[in-house]
Amino acid sequence: KVTTDFETAMSEVKAITGATGEDFEKLREEAIDLGASTAFSSQEVAVGMTEMAKAGWTTEQIIDGMSGVLSAAA
Repeated sequence: KVTTDFETAMSEVKAITGATGEDFEKLREEAIDLGASTAFSSQEVAVGMTEMAKAGWTTEQIIDGMSGVLSAAA
């Protein structure tokens, strides 16, 4: 279930950002890394990425800013 929830959340990130190939893999890896190194799960990170994308953040902005957003949220 955890994997399915994460993959569903990342599918939403992909759909909203339009990221493909290498850009999507960077987002996916960032979500996994931050899920392992913060108080948030990878799925929660992916949901945050979705919200950032909805706000108009680019793939690079999401990758660069996600850690800071999670720190502020914690």
